[in-house]
Amino acid sequence: GIMVRVSIRVNNTQEAQQLGGAVVLPLVILAVGQTTGLLLAGPTTALVVGGILWVIAIVLNVRGARAFTRDRMAARL
Repeated sequence: GIMVRVSIRVNNTQEAQQLGGAVVLPLVILAVGQTTGLLLAGPTTALVVGGILWVIAIVLNVRGARAFTRDRMAARL
């Protein structure tokens, strides 16, 4: 969802790639911290946070799909 919105706003693929890395990096840091034990959370907390992230991802995907139209992309060319 976020990447679709980023790709709509940027002018070329290089900008989209760079911004995509900036968006994903905090999530990777959290995942590494959890697996190495730096962030100690119980299974209930992990499931709740995971559920919240799934809901956010679904909402962003739906909103991004609505914003990403061929007409809008053609207008940018």
